Amino acid sequence: QQRVERGFRFLKDPSFMTSSFFVEKPSRIEALLFLMTTALMIYAGLEHQIRTTLKENKKTITNSMKKQTDNPTLKWLFLKFTKIKCLIVDKKTVYIKGIDEEHRLIIRLLGEPYESIYREVKK
Repeated sequence: QQRVERGFRFLKDPSFMTSSFFVEKPSRIEALLFLMTTALMIYAGLEHQIRTTLKENKKTITNSMKKQTDNPTLKWLFLKFTKIKCLIVDKKTVYIKGIDEEHRLIIRLLGEPYESIYREVKK
């Protein structure tokens, strides 16, 4: 719970564009808050899982300051994953490009559900 509440600081981040939301009805405000809280709980849970797994396996990744860390933010990891490109050919073959060794490490540490998504060639 504390991580979720602390996580609401992202609302102040200009890249989130919170000021562009406009809702009038109280029911829509409640729905938006529910979605944001749920998303933040998932965000905090995934960030915790990655950090815990990195520490348990004594692994590190490069942070935004080009230093090794076992305590990355999920925002930084999301930015790293934007370099990955996906090409689907004939609805059968999926090519995934741009995965480097750090991506592979993170995917491997997250486990099979994530590994199955990021296989480099699926047929």
